[in-house]
Amino acid sequence: MPSAVPAAVPLPKWQRPSKTSYDLPWADLSVIDLSTFDSPGGKERLARELQTAVHRDGFFSVIGTGFSEEEVNRQFSIAEAFFKQPREQKDRPELRCDFGKGNYFGYRAVSMIAIGRMAGR
Repeated sequence: MPSAVPAAVPLPKWQRPSKTSYDLPWADLSVIDLSTFDSPGGKERLARELQTAVHRDGFFSVIGTGFSEEEVNRQFSIAEAFFKQPREQKDRPELRCDFGKGNYFGYRAVSMIAIGRMAGR
């Protein structure tokens, strides 16, 4: 599978966090199984499941992607390595997304305004 980070680049291996020991009121998430895409009526069924998940829960989990666990874990390793970098490194102009220019890919630092909103200020 192609990657923007060559497999030869050594990265610290991402470790899945352990399950929490806190008793939390978890919400059940819809599970969307993409492996049914090519089955008879699969596209329509997936579209309905996705619409329900987005409208009812706002979130969903995807399985049946065809990606191996190793490929998924590599992506988590890449993301973790990127986000552990100093802000100055992540916020370089060539890595930054710019919604005003229609560029929705890249890094966008959390603004102090957004942090204030999240804190209820």
